[in-house]
Formats: sequence, structure tokens, C-alpha cells
Amino acid sequence: MTDAPDPRTRTGQHEFDLQQQAMRIRKDTVPIEVTKELLDNSHLLLEEAAADKQRQSLEISRLRRELTALHQMIEDRDTRIISMADEMQALQECPLTGLLSRRLFEFSCNKDLLQSKRRAFLRDSEDGQLRALSSVAFMVFDLDHFSWVNNTHGHLVGDKVLKDIASLLRHSYRDHDIWGRWGGEEFTIYLPFCPTRLAVLRTLDVRKRLARLQFGPEDARFSVTTSVGVSYLKSPDDTLEDLFGRADKALYYAKEHGRDQIVVEHDGKFIPITDEAQLETTPLP
Repeated sequence: MTDAPDPRTRTGQHEFDLQQQAMRIRKDTVPIEVTKELLDNSHLLLEEAAADKQRQSLEISRLRRELTALHQMIEDRDTRIISMADEMQALQECPLTGLLSRRLFEFSCNKDLLQSKRRAFLRDSEDGQLRALSSVAFMVFDLDHFSWVNNTHGHLVGDKVLKDIASLLRHSYRDHDIWGRWGGEEFTIYLPFCPTRLAVLRTLDVRKRLARLQFGPEDARFSVTTSVGVSYLKSPDDTLEDLFGRADKALYYAKEHGRDQIVVEHDGKFIPITDEAQLETTPLP
């Protein structure tokens, strides 16, 4: 064992200080095995931190995608709501005439037509042919020379003409008949379980009352006439488009042949009806 230096001498003091310093170094120095373990642990911690960061980055990306999808869902929902609002608006009554809008008229007629066709025909047990039990009548009214009203008296007067005539039409038929404003100065009526002859007879009277209505200022009064096209349900295969198409062709015939009349489409022919006497001699269902 080496003797401890005598701190009382200068050399001894120096040696003593070196020994003390060496002891402190040995005391504070971490063994190399421990240092290696600390380094390994540090690497593991860094790797875990990097993995955590990557997981966080992936989670943030996922949340961003979900947020984008949610925004798109909200945007799609808002678009659908706007579209539904537009459809609901289109399904309302015509604000001027109080009649059904075209879309609601079509919806209501198609709904009734499905039921009416089931009850309107019966298959004969002997020959298997369909026999009509009842009919559905369909009419298109068009005001004659209505553009003249707007051009001569203005659109406010034209609106009053439409409103008053629509009111007369609506209150001149049965409560369960379906009225609609097809567009412009055209009105349509669907009459379930109504013989064509009866529909025409009622319309002859309505046209007379309509022609007696007076419009415009006191010094420039005028009246309006109307042309009417009539069709009826012919088979269970008929659609609303078929009924309207035939009535529209009859209306076109009426307007091409003098206006101010009722024309019925019957078996591919167009039959003008001007009065009750003529109706009595006309073969209509």
C-alpha cells in the first residue's frame, strides 16, 4: 500500500491534490457498461418519440380527412335542403289563381289516375274484353287572344283576368275535380268518374258565363273567350300524358278552326261542340 503523501510539503501537497482529484473523477465517472445502456435507452426513447410523432401525424391526417368528409356531407345536405325547398315551392298553389301548380297538379292527377283505372274497367267473363264502367275526363282551357289583353291593357289587367276566370272555373265544377294552372293562360282540369258528355255539357254553360265577364276600365271594357280541348280515359294503359296529349291536340284544332269552341278528341277524330243540341247528337262516352 502506497503511503499517503504528506500534505505539509509542497510536493506532498501536490500529490495529495492529484489523489483527491482522481478520487472525485472515479466517484463521478459512470462505468462504460452503464453509459452504453443509457445510450441504448436514449435511442429507444428517440425511436419511440419518432414513432409517436408519426402516429400523431397519421392521426392528424385521418382527422383532417374526416373533417373534410364532414364538411362535404354538410354541403351536400345543404344542397339537398335547398333542392327540397325549391321542389316544395314548385309544389305550391299558383299564388295568382289559387289553382294547383303544374307539378302538384300532375302529382295529384297521377295519384288519382292509378286508383281510377283499377275501378274504371271490368273484364267481360264471356269474351275477355275490357268494358268501361266509368270514365275520366280531361280538359285544357286556353284564353283566346290573351296576349292582346297584356299588350293593350297591361299585365295588371291581364293578371286580374286570369284570377277572375280561374275563380269562375274553380267554383263551376265538382269539389273533387282537380284544377291546375298549366302555364301562362292555360288551365287544366281532371274529372274522375265523369262521363265525357257530362263534362262537355257543364263546360258549355261555363263558357257562356265566362264570356259575360267584363274587364278593363269603364271606357274600354272587354270580354274574353276560351277554347277548350277535351279527352277521356280510353284504356287502363292510358297515362296522364296520354290524356293531356289528346286534349292538347283537340285544343290546337279548336284554335286553328276559329277559337271560342269546345273540341273533343274521339276515336282519333276532333269533334267541335258548340251547343247542347249538337252535343245530343254526338256519340260520346
